[in-house]
Amino acid sequence: MKGALKSVKYNVTVLQSYRKTIDAYCADPENYAFQEEWLDAIRELQDPRRELTYGFFYKEQVY
Repeated sequence: MKGALKSVKYNVTVLQSYRKTIDAYCADPENYAFQEEWLDAIRELQDPRRELTYGFFYKEQVY
């Protein structure tokens, strides 16, 4: 699949990573720390020609 749309597998993987992050925060908000490995599964599916960024989250995406 090309363009702005992502595959079902990619979307499921992203949601699973979000879930891990949310669960970790809810379990211990005071000691929460982001774990870089939560992004590993996403990076495996990411198009190698496109950098994985936080641009959309911070509204810095360049189209």
